[in-house]
Amino acid sequence: MGVLIPANYDLRRLNSSRPEKRMVEILRDQLSDSWKIIPRVDLATEKRSHEIDVLIFHEKYGVIGIE
Repeated sequence: MGVLIPANYDLRRLNSSRPEKRMVEILRDQLSDSWKIIPRVDLATEKRSHEIDVLIFHEKYGVIGIE
């Protein structure tokens, strides 16, 4: 089972986007615990804000951003 970061992340916070919530649930349930999952990563520059829907990372395989 993939590990959510933070561990107590409340998936109900993703209710406004049902597909994002479903994607996080699938990743959490299907990946091994060596995968870390960060839902909704907000980024900002001086000109604009950005959001990565789901960020997953693994010590061996690297980082994947899902939009």
